[in-house]
Amino acid sequence: MTRADGAGRRRVRLADVAAEAGVHTATASRALSPRPDIVGTVTPATRDLVLAAAERLGYRPNMQGRALRTGRSLVLGLLVPRISDTVLSAFYEGMLAESERSGYSVVVANTADQPARRRGYIQELTEHGVDGIIYTDAHLGETAPEAHPVPVLQAYRYSEPPGGVIADDEAGGADVARHFLELGHERIALLAGLPYASSTTGRAHGFLAELRRHGVDVDSRVHVEHGGLTAAEGRSIATRLLTGEGRPTAVFAVDDYLALGVLSAVHRCGLTPGEEVAVVGYSDLPIARELPVPMSSVSVALDELGARAVRSLVGVIGGAPPVSERLRPRLEVRESSSP
Repeated sequence: MTRADGAGRRRVRLADVAAEAGVHTATASRALSPRPDIVGTVTPATRDLVLAAAERLGYRPNMQGRALRTGRSLVLGLLVPRISDTVLSAFYEGMLAESERSGYSVVVANTADQPARRRGYIQELTEHGVDGIIYTDAHLGETAPEAHPVPVLQAYRYSEPPGGVIADDEAGGADVARHFLELGHERIALLAGLPYASSTTGRAHGFLAELRRHGVDVDSRVHVEHGGLTAAEGRSIATRLLTGEGRPTAVFAVDDYLALGVLSAVHRCGLTPGEEVAVVGYSDLPIARELPVPMSSVSVALDELGARAVRSLVGVIGGAPPVSERLRPRLEVRESSSP
């Protein structure tokens, strides 16, 4: 029986791709497989021939048929604290791109950073037949995820003990501490962000630990404030600190939005960022380098982080152990902290 699409055109079959590429149908199937171990059974040249033929013909694999043959849905679940989180947008893009390369689709759900809501979504996605789940909203102190019929992995954040694919946030915080010490700052403020998130607490811990390692009396020389991650909160905290006695000469905000708020407060207080007050953020949003006074920030390859998380999950789905990786961030020094 000849199958047709909604417009009545004959659907391109795998056999058509094989004939176009001049290979056996089984070879074309292996070349187009989402599994790297199967793709590796054909030569790169053969795979290029098959991919080119598939593109010329407009071939789209029959996902339902593949699912029936493999017992997999080829769908992954991604649970995020907030879909609107622009800091994590690069992570999502890296994850989606790697998923597509691996032959998977992705379903995204918004947990509002609430563990109970996350657990509900894990159950719901599992019942709907996803092959695996990645969640980025882990809270420190949580127990490991309970056993599920499919792999459930942490990425970006972790609970206890540290695991999954994450950024080395402690190293990023330590880089900022050394930067401030090299500039000779003695009155320092740390906007430490969320106390339950491994990402922000890791940055703060690495920053303070590095200062202590260099003999700094953190209790007397560093003012620490916890709170949210909004620009409004950063502006409010920084305004209070900059207009009080013993105002800081350097501020490390563990998130770029917090740091943008700090820069706003610096301007409103009539001070010059980089000269009278050094400001450093974290995540290196694109806007950081486009400001009137470009903002120093710790850059994290979040797209690569997302891609590696998917590769780990796909590997676990195929029977491999989960990967535990830390990506090293990089401090980008700009005018906001470089006089």
